[in-house]
Amino acid sequence: MRWASPLAAAAVVALLAAGAATLVGMPAGVSSETIQLSVTRTPALLQRAWSLPVARTFHHQVLWQSNASRCGPASVANAFRSIGEEETTEAAVLDDTGYCWTGFCLIGLTLDELADLARMKTRRDRVPGGGVGRG
Repeated sequence: MRWASPLAAAAVVALLAAGAATLVGMPAGVSSETIQLSVTRTPALLQRAWSLPVARTFHHQVLWQSNASRCGPASVANAFRSIGEEETTEAAVLDDTGYCWTGFCLIGLTLDELADLARMKTRRDRVPGGGVGRG
């Protein structure tokens, strides 16, 4: 019976690894084609959108998340770009934070974790729009 406990532990680890691999490999619920078809993109509308004050701060560059689990860090990077922060990529936002160190945010980040991540990467007491930074 000495082998039963290590065998059970190995089985649990294998199940967790299989579950994590399944989650990461799952396709999005809505296809990219469906999303593309639902968005109206005409040159006039895009030009008008890019000329808005906040959109101009992005310099025609909005970065998409590198995988389905990193939507939060990608959003923080894009928001930081709009206010002139240095950390404007997912990698820079996540660097030295302890979050998503495997390259995946296996179950995503909560809003509290995302706020904590943003606070770690800015020296601002407040961010434009009233959000709270370090203080």
